[in-house]
Amino acid sequence: MGEALKDFTTIGGSHHPVFHMSVDGKEKTQQQTAHVQSKGLKMSQKEALCVEGDIQRINGNLPQAVSCYCRAYEEDPLYVIDHLKSLPQESLENVVELVDFWGRSSAEAAEQREEYGILLTPEQLTSFILACPASLIGSSSCARISQLFKEKKYQEVMERCSAMLEHQPTKPVRLYLDRGLAALLARKRERVVAADFIKACQEDENELKEYMLAQKQHLPRVLKVLHRCASLDQPKRATSTEDINKWQSFVIDCGKIILLFDPYDGKTMTRCATLQADLGDFTGATKMWTNMLKLLRGQETPSKGPMIEALVARALCHFHMGKQDYATTDLIAAVNIDADVAKTEMLKNFAKEQLKEIVSYVVGLARKMSIDVRKESQTDAGNSDQVRAALQLYKLVLALQPNNRKVLHACAECHTFLGEHQEAADIYDTMLQNDTRTDTSTLCSRALSNLKAGHLDIAMSDLNIAFDRNPSSIDALCARAYFFQLKGQEDDLMKDVLKASLASVKDTAASLKRIPVPEQTHLKEIVIKGCQRLLQADRENSDVAGLSVKRERTEAVLRLTDLLQLLSPGTEGVHLLRAHAHMELGNQQEAQRILLDKVKSNPQDPVSSIHLALLRLRLGKVQEAVQGCITVLETIGESTFHAALEDVPKEDRQLLLRSSQQYGFSLLQQCQDPAVISTAISAFTIATLASDMRDTTALMARAECHAHLRSYQAAAQDYSRVLDVQTECSTALCARGCMNIVMNKQKEAVEDFLAALRKDLEAARTQILLLQQQMRLLLLYWLHLYATDAMSHGQHGGRLEDAVLIGHLLISIDANVAAWQLLYADALIIQGDLDQAFVHLNRVLQLTPDDRSVLARRGLIYVKKGNHQLAASELCPLAELDSEGLEFVLKALDNDQKEALIKVSLKKAEVLTGLNDHEQALCFLTLAVAASQSSNADILRQRTKCLSRLQQYNQALHDINLVIRMNNANKNASQVSDYCWRGYINLLRNKEHPAVVDYIHAFRTDRQKTVSLVTSRPGKSALAQVFHRYAEHQYKKGKAEDTIAVCQLGLLLDGTNENLRSLKMKATRDQAHAQCTIL
Repeated sequence: MGEALKDFTTIGGSHHPVFHMSVDGKEKTQQQTAHVQSKGLKMSQKEALCVEGDIQRINGNLPQAVSCYCRAYEEDPLYVIDHLKSLPQESLENVVELVDFWGRSSAEAAEQREEYGILLTPEQLTSFILACPASLIGSSSCARISQLFKEKKYQEVMERCSAMLEHQPTKPVRLYLDRGLAALLARKRERVVAADFIKACQEDENELKEYMLAQKQHLPRVLKVLHRCASLDQPKRATSTEDINKWQSFVIDCGKIILLFDPYDGKTMTRCATLQADLGDFTGATKMWTNMLKLLRGQETPSKGPMIEALVARALCHFHMGKQDYATTDLIAAVNIDADVAKTEMLKNFAKEQLKEIVSYVVGLARKMSIDVRKESQTDAGNSDQVRAALQLYKLVLALQPNNRKVLHACAECHTFLGEHQEAADIYDTMLQNDTRTDTSTLCSRALSNLKAGHLDIAMSDLNIAFDRNPSSIDALCARAYFFQLKGQEDDLMKDVLKASLASVKDTAASLKRIPVPEQTHLKEIVIKGCQRLLQADRENSDVAGLSVKRERTEAVLRLTDLLQLLSPGTEGVHLLRAHAHMELGNQQEAQRILLDKVKSNPQDPVSSIHLALLRLRLGKVQEAVQGCITVLETIGESTFHAALEDVPKEDRQLLLRSSQQYGFSLLQQCQDPAVISTAISAFTIATLASDMRDTTALMARAECHAHLRSYQAAAQDYSRVLDVQTECSTALCARGCMNIVMNKQKEAVEDFLAALRKDLEAARTQILLLQQQMRLLLLYWLHLYATDAMSHGQHGGRLEDAVLIGHLLISIDANVAAWQLLYADALIIQGDLDQAFVHLNRVLQLTPDDRSVLARRGLIYVKKGNHQLAASELCPLAELDSEGLEFVLKALDNDQKEALIKVSLKKAEVLTGLNDHEQALCFLTLAVAASQSSNADILRQRTKCLSRLQQYNQALHDINLVIRMNNANKNASQVSDYCWRGYINLLRNKEHPAVVDYIHAFRTDRQKTVSLVTSRPGKSALAQVFHRYAEHQYKKGKAEDTIAVCQLGLLLDGTNENLRSLKMKATRDQAHAQCTIL
């Protein structure tokens, strides 16, 4: 049942369940058979047979099932094989096993074939089996073959395999392997044995390997046969190319199988690679030589000979495949191992024409590498690797052509570039030893290398020999110039380069190009600097490079610029040198042509455009020149324009400065249009840049233009630049201050005008008066605020002087402003100029008679002058009317001055109290309290009494509270008096309860003193009544003990007070009753 449910078949190329049935249901089976047969009318014959076979197989009738499959196989083998592949593995194995049995030649097999109507021949049945999945062959036919092997029936194995191969279109690899092994064991011809293994290898190399590893006992014999076949010499009868190729292919195939099992067989590998190359299979040969090289490199001490042989042989293969770069790499590797052996091997393998082609390719490649590096003019790691690769290429050529002078020289240059100067010198030594001719060029080259190697004496020896042979030798002059470059002798270098250039600019350039690129760059910089000095000498009429005549110096510049152009076409600045040289010679048109050509070829070049404008200035074309400079400035910006002026001669810069200024002023005189002002700004900018930002006239003019266009920040920056040049310029300070006012930068504006005031008060005052009224008032207000803040810091930091300066400025502008007069007076007071301050304070009183702050300042002056009586009189009104003003004055006094003022004030108050002028006395007492900072208890007691007399009880209570808090820790007579005074004040305020509390505190401190004090105020009898009322209040709250205590104190005041006695007794009884209740 389970098998039936799992079974699927294939109809029409798709898998679907055919049926579900029970094996023992015979009637159902017959019905289903009839059903299938009826369905078969709609199926093809092969489909119906396969379905019938599935039914029989599921019912357990395997022979009938296989019979159906065989009949279907006759119709369409591929369809049946595809159908069987969909069967379960176990079922498929059973089918194949039965087919294998029927394919045998036994009588039993023949009888069954006849019984079940099998029309297929044994050979066809074998083909049927072999077409099944490969995994089943071993369990069927191959099992039979294995049995034949065990029975040593090798001939039958060979025949059976041959028969199956003949009828099997797919040629299973296993059959070749079985037949080959059987032939080996049957001692057949070795080539026959090898042929089957070769075919198997060609079909599936992996299956061959697995098969042979499974036949380990026979593997040595197989390999022995293959080795003998692989080592066969070419047969004598193989005379045609076809025969030779077959023999070579046979040997190669044998070798491949050997290497499959022995990958370290170098001999076989070498023979195979050689024969593959002979056959033209250069790809296969290359792969084989590569494996050979891996094998050799894996050895602890690789042998040079085989390594070189393999490298050269692989190079030849690459060469034939057109991969000259790979071939070159292999040949270089061979040369690096042993140049002589590599040369011998190359001559043996390569034809002469091939070697010539390789040499040509290598030299061209090396030269290209060297040229590319020289163009880049850098010695970074990448370029170094490229030069070293070129050096390897040259060494390869030298291995074939040891005396090739060009290659030797190129090698030396590569060593020089890599910094291997001694190696370069050694090569030049070899060249000079091999050539007996007088070779000045090589001698100079060796000198250069020795110079770089640090052998200066040897280098100069070579150069001296060169000069002895040819005093005008350009190579020697250039080499010595390089020597002077290394020594830092730039003047001597210029002389040699100039002398060589005068002989031949072209040859000089060629000789100097032999210097390493980095040094060439430095040399060009020296030559350019020398040209600039020559031109400067023309203007100063001095001697440079041994040239004293102006025309000679100028013409020398032209020769040197020709040299620079040959060394490095397009070198920056050369055309400028040529243009200036022509200017000096009076060739203005030629100079203009040079600059115009440069500008046309590179419109973005600001330097040429600027120099062209300067040339036009020389020619008197001022407007055209300045407009040209303005165009350049607007294109490239100030910083780039400024940098472009670096090489401009000083007199030309001065000319540009004057011309730009005049042009800017002329524009402003013509029109005040914003566009015209912007152009004027550009003109003044050029003037400032030409002066390195030091021409104050141009800067001031540009700042005014910016201010006119409301670019206040730009204007402020220009005024700052003026101040960088002229720190004492009051005009620039005021102007910048104005810009800061407009930008509402209060701090910066005040600082600017203060600085101007310090430098020149009258000039700054004039500038301030010239301001618009709104700006002027705002500035004066800011200055007033600054002075006020400055005075709060006293005489620290020099700010008091600023306050005095501002005060003087303000009253000089308008003396009728009371606030300014008062500010100036304050500054003078702090400074100590009291008399002058008094004058300005009187002026304030004239302007504002009700200004009490004047009284404070006058009082302060009196104190400082020692007139404390007048000081107290002046300050007394402030005690009540202007406490802040009074506090300001007191802060300015020291302790002695305060004590003196307190003493005078108390004395004055005492006199006034005696006159019953309590209000005026209060003023002086308040002054004394303020001077003592409310820390003197006696003064506070006096003011408490004065306030009480004036019925100002709240203020009086405040003072006496301060006194009590101060003396809280001192329980003395004064404390009793203080409590009594506060109690009395509370009674006057109708606050009996607090008053009683105060009197109680007094009693607890000193009863006798308290009774004495209350006798006069408020009277003992009156106070006893107050105590009675307070005691009643406590009694009502249920506080019997407190009631008794208060009553007792009241009775001390008035022992005859019946109310107190009665209340006391009542409270006593209540207390006793409460105690009894508790008990």
